[in-house]
Amino acid sequence: KAAAAAARQFGADIRTKATVAGITTRDGRATGARLDNGDEIEAGIVLSNADPKTTFLKLVPSGDLSDDFRVRVRDWRDHGCVVKVNLALGELPVFAARPVREPGPVHNATLHIAPDVDYIQRAYDDAARGIPSREPFLEMYLQSPNDDTIAPPGKHLLSIFAQYFPYERSDGEWTAEKKAAAADSIVATLARYAPNVPNAIEGRQVFTPPDLEQRFGLPRGHIFHGELLPGQIFERRFAAKTPLPGLYLCGSGTHPGGCVSGIPGWRAARAALRERAVPATSAG
Repeated sequence: KAAAAAARQFGADIRTKATVAGITTRDGRATGARLDNGDEIEAGIVLSNADPKTTFLKLVPSGDLSDDFRVRVRDWRDHGCVVKVNLALGELPVFAARPVREPGPVHNATLHIAPDVDYIQRAYDDAARGIPSREPFLEMYLQSPNDDTIAPPGKHLLSIFAQYFPYERSDGEWTAEKKAAAADSIVATLARYAPNVPNAIEGRQVFTPPDLEQRFGLPRGHIFHGELLPGQIFERRFAAKTPLPGLYLCGSGTHPGGCVSGIPGWRAARAALRERAVPATSAG
């Protein structure tokens, strides 16, 4: 809401529930967007926060990109492996390693459950066989100790990214039962380090890789729009300035990738400003 309010102050028009059906082009240049209701929005510059495959293979007309570039996009690796769990808790997690019951430094940091490299390797090996990790790696964050407006007094929100849970399972498609079993396994893993969590859960929200794909438009449920691995990092990630003049990519599929840095959008904005010959400040 803060970002939307700031944008509107500069004249932005924000439309919600408006699905983009395609990027319009003329004479080899992006000229705007076409919505699924038939409306067309003209623009001198188009920025896409969608992933590379959606942007280049679904939204851009095929004749506006070279065959070699389209092959590169098709070969882009984006096999999702994360289950996202949001927990509504009746009390703070009490960690055995730091058993404090009032908000403190331990509750204001990103928390990882990954005792050693062998633990992570075993988790990966499970997923490489197409099954969920029996001991998943967890990355967690509590929002409520930093913002007490998002939960009732005394209540807390805990977000968990857990891996590895392959998009394509060797034991068949994801089902409601498999989804619940994955969430149960994640909570059980957390309980080894914060024993009070299972009994403190008042509600939970679970997104498997297929859920992430359907809910947020992430192909194969990859939260970073593609693997952050050799061959897809640094200069091998997509550039903000695309081969189609007037079109810029500003999402996680561009350098330097995801992890909520905001840098892909910052770089795309600066590239677009350069095209318009508008001086960009050091703050972007």
